[in-house]
Amino acid sequence: MAAIPKAIGYYLANVPLMLVNPIGTINKGVAEQKVKAMRPIELMAFAIPAYLAAMVAGNVAAFVASAIAGAIAVGAFLVSSAISAAIGVVAGIVYGLIMHPLTKFVVEKIGKGETDEKSRSNYAVMSLVAFILLQGASALTVLFAGVVARLVASVGRGFLILNVLPVVVQSLAGLILIYIMFAWAKYWRCANWVIIVCKILFVLSILGGLANVGNAVWGTIRAFRGGASVTVPDVDLPTKPDGDDKGDKGDDKGDPPKGDDKGDKGDKGDPPKGDDKGDKGDPPKGDVKGDKSDHPKGDVKAEKGDDHPKGDEVKAAGDGGGGEYASYKRKRTEIERRLTENPLLIKAKDRSELSAIGKAYLELVMAEKAARRDARADLAEKKKGKPDFSSLPDQAIVEKYVEGVLFQKTRKDVESLYNKLPKE
Repeated sequence: MAAIPKAIGYYLANVPLMLVNPIGTINKGVAEQKVKAMRPIELMAFAIPAYLAAMVAGNVAAFVASAIAGAIAVGAFLVSSAISAAIGVVAGIVYGLIMHPLTKFVVEKIGKGETDEKSRSNYAVMSLVAFILLQGASALTVLFAGVVARLVASVGRGFLILNVLPVVVQSLAGLILIYIMFAWAKYWRCANWVIIVCKILFVLSILGGLANVGNAVWGTIRAFRGGASVTVPDVDLPTKPDGDDKGDKGDDKGDPPKGDDKGDKGDKGDPPKGDDKGDKGDPPKGDVKGDKSDHPKGDVKAEKGDDHPKGDEVKAAGDGGGGEYASYKRKRTEIERRLTENPLLIKAKDRSELSAIGKAYLELVMAEKAARRDARADLAEKKKGKPDFSSLPDQAIVEKYVEGVLFQKTRKDVESLYNKLPKE
């Protein structure tokens, strides 16, 4: 296995050349054939690094994408990488053993061509270079899903166009593999039907690559347009708070009060059991205004013995009621719990890419980050057309407003992803 470092050096030099100038590199490789004739053990030395890199790259990309999305599982990553590495080593050994006899049989018996050990060795290493490109493009697709999601959420939606790059590289790698077959079939003087089949496959690969790139571009445009609008709750919020709402020290800021709301010190007797009412007259029909008769001036206190408000359920603005929001929060929490306990759910079993659950999770994270940013921008005062986040109102109001935007913007995504999770 002393040839392994030599093989790694060969790949480091030729993979970039194959990517930048594929046709010239292939034609020159076929004409010059700088690689000497190799026995199976030497082919193994070339194949093992290629398969090892291809298998582990997918796991690394999935781990980085998961880390960017906030789900880090080092143990699962190490186990899956060890398994992938073992598979890569075995695949490299098998490749070295069967490459010469299999290629000779296919070319000479089926394609009616002529081969020798040196030409087959050069074909083998050239195909491994293209294989590295193809698997690298698959890993790049997984990695970019996480990177682009973070860039879109933190910088802007213009970075969505980066999703097209892995598709271009993957389509190019597929074309390179077919052109390698075509170039060597001509060199080996295979039958005309073999050349024709290679040409047909090459044309179909071009059309398929263009279709994939077109779909990626169109998907980017749709994502850009779809992310540009955020549906916000139908409620008027003040730009500046009238006063600080203080809760019981034991309560979290984001939780609703667990007890009954008490008003002014002058209010005596039992707390209201139904809807809170203002003056004796009719309740206001329009927006809730800061009139003294509408809201209690005192602190909102929670009694220790109560778990829920005794009045009617407080309805969230823009939805059918508190029950829908509670269901949304429960499912969103369950999604995080399940993916944290088993991060392998986001990786495809037999491919170096995200699973359907992983793709849906990344889309949800991206939508949530965009919704949070846009919601904060809604409440901030504008200076020269840009939001001034230093002007945001009280943090408690901002958090509740953001939660409302998240609910209306992502509840369908949460429902869809929740339904994709396997049953426990």
